[in-house]
Formats: sequence, structure tokens, C-alpha cells
Amino acid sequence: MRKGQHSSRTSRSISRGSLVDRKFAGYLGQSSSISSASSVAQVCITWFVYYYTQSAIDVGIVAIVNSIATVVATLPAGSLVDRFNRGVLLVVSSSIAAAIFAFLAWFTRFAGFNLFILLPLAAAWSASMELLRSTNSSILPDLVAPSDLLKANGFNSSLTSTIGSVSSALAGGIIVVFGIIDGFLYGAAGYAASAVLSILTIYPFFRQYHGRSADGGKGARRVLADLKEGFRWLIHERGLWQLTLSAGLFNFFLVMALSYLVVYVAAGMHAGSLVYGIVVAMLAAGYVLGSLVSSFLRLLAQAGKFWILIYGMGTGLTLIIMGLYPDVLTAIICALTIGTCSGVCGNIWITSAQNIVPSEMRGRYFAVDGLFSSIGGPPAIAAGSIVISTLGVGPTFAIAGVLMFAFATLFLSMRSLWHLDGRSREIVRTSDL
Repeated sequence: MRKGQHSSRTSRSISRGSLVDRKFAGYLGQSSSISSASSVAQVCITWFVYYYTQSAIDVGIVAIVNSIATVVATLPAGSLVDRFNRGVLLVVSSSIAAAIFAFLAWFTRFAGFNLFILLPLAAAWSASMELLRSTNSSILPDLVAPSDLLKANGFNSSLTSTIGSVSSALAGGIIVVFGIIDGFLYGAAGYAASAVLSILTIYPFFRQYHGRSADGGKGARRVLADLKEGFRWLIHERGLWQLTLSAGLFNFFLVMALSYLVVYVAAGMHAGSLVYGIVVAMLAAGYVLGSLVSSFLRLLAQAGKFWILIYGMGTGLTLIIMGLYPDVLTAIICALTIGTCSGVCGNIWITSAQNIVPSEMRGRYFAVDGLFSSIGGPPAIAAGSIVISTLGVGPTFAIAGVLMFAFATLFLSMRSLWHLDGRSREIVRTSDL
């Protein structure tokens, strides 16, 4: 038996599950642990740097290092996910993150703050999180039946988003009551819990999976060969390729505006921190709502249409309204709307990708998507800053919305995207009979 045949058979046997079995429960447990640990860790690191340096520049340096590490790790991570046992990668990446924060807690306890020690640790953390993200996104379709995948993604997304929001607030309490070291230990414990849950509930179902054969050279040459193969496949899958490109553009304009939501509330609406907190909470609540709602709607068969109309046009129009009518009620309603659109379409996108992309290529697909997202973030933030300083925050939201709506209109003409069916190819073939 060839290795490719063995891997395919293993994948099919793994996918015979439901949303109530041990595999999916373990997946939810480790995803929740990661979300909580990451949220607390992010708040603690940011506070740690600013508390000891009182320098926004140092905070920015750490953020830039994290971004660079993510970009550098994205494509190699995708190659690793497609070549090696994904259960093992889940355990390894979680364990690396746990070790990083355990060491950071120990070092801080005995040596205090040291930016030059923190920077490589933050970079290693970001790289491990990129490997964890690609693995997590690629592994779920092998743990549930294709008919359950949309609901599984929606439930997982809504749960982890809720836990992440609560954990961010929890981080502040940990710092105040116990101190920054205990915040780092919380992060280490959360990642360790993810590794343990993965060993107990997920790894056993992948222990016979060996990934792809190690052809295509060694080291960098092998990674480049993998990526070339992945890009060639994705470009041939025109509807998904166009969806990926549109996601990069839509996210660019959304980041361009929402990165300055605090400025919109303070300078555009002349409101205080209470209103800002409510608006941010509405974004999070809308995302959770959208993720849950999309799980019970029949959206995948017309994934391309809903993606363009809801995410591209709906979100773009909402940004325009925010820019033209900056008041409290409008901001609250629009934030809830944007969050809901993002939750619905985020679930449509990830489920469609998991259904369409072959198992042996999922890691590279999510790596390419992650690369587009990572590269677009800093320019979007810079563009927003320039427009705000030139025209003001209201016009910035309106311009971002107009451009997002305009590009969505352009993508309407792309028939492959418009007719994209995000269901499993097996389900599509069955429905056509």
C-alpha cells in the first residue's frame, strides 16, 4: 500500500464522528485553553513592557517583532502541517508556548525585566502560535463528519471568542491581584493544558497518520517545492483563490478603520471610555452571534454569494454609515452588525476552505491565507493613520467602507467566486445524483 493511500484511508476513518464524541470535545477543550492562555499572555506582555519602560516605542518594537516572526513562520508552518503528524504538531506547538511562558515567569522572578531577553521569547511565541493556528485549522475536518463541519466551526469560534474576551478582562485582574509573574504562569498552564488534552483526546486518532512523503529535497528547497505545489493548486481552484484574494482586501479596509475605533469614539463622537468599552463588546458579541447563527443556516451551497454580499458589501456599507453618522446609538448598532457579518462569513470561509482543500494541502492553504492577513495588517494601520491625520476619523471610516464596497462590487463580476460552493465535494456529488 502506498503512503498516499494509507493517509487517505486514515483521514476517512477519522472523520466518522459527531459533535458529541471524544475527539471534538478534546478539540474544543484545547482550543479553549489556547484562547484563554493567549488572551492573558498578550495582555500581560503588553502591560509588562509598558509598565517597566513607560515607552510606547518599546511596546511597538515588541509588536513589530511579533508580526515579523508570524510572517516568517507562516509558510514553513504550512509545509510542516502537510508533511507531519498533525496530532504531534498540536502537542509540540502548545508545549513550546507553555515552555516559553514558564521560562519567562522564572526569569522575571529572579532577574526582572529585560527587553533583549523578552524579544526573542516573544518571537518564538508568535512562531509557535502560527504553527498552532495552521494545525488547528487543518485538523478539525478530520475529527467530525462533513455534515457537522459548519456547526463545529461555528460552535468552536463562538466559544473561543467568548473565552478570549473574558480572559482578556481576567488578565487585568490577575495582574492587579497576583502580579505579572502569575499572569505568565497562567499562560504556561493554559498551553500545557492544551498539550495534555491533545495527547489524551486527539493524538490517538492520528497516531497512524504519517503525513506526506518527504520528497522535493531538503530544508528550504523542500519548503519551496511544497509552496509552489500549493500555489499552483490554489490558483487552479479559481473560486477559492478569488475568495482568498478578496479576504485580504476586505480585511485590509476593515483593519484600516477598526484599528482606530478608540479614536472614532473619543474624537469622532466625543464619548468616554464607557462607550468605547460598550462598542468593543458589541463587536465581540456580534461575532459570537454570527458564528452561532451561521451554524444553523444553509449557507455553504452559495458560499461565494454570501461572502461577497454579507462581508464585502454589508460590512462596507456599515463602515460608511459609521463615518457619516458618528453617534453613540449608530456606533453600537453598527459594531454589532460588523461583528455579526464577520462571524457569519468567517464561519463560511473556514468551513468552505476545509471542505474544498484536500487534507494533504490544508496546511499550505491556511499558511498562504495567514501570510496575506499578516502582510496586510501594518500597511492598513499606516494607511488609516495617514487618512485620519489628513481628513479626520469619520472620513477614514467612510473611505474604508466605500473602497470595501467598491471591491466587493468588482468581485461580483467573478463568476467562479459568485458560484463558489463551499460544501464537501462528497456532499456536492451526492446532491447532484
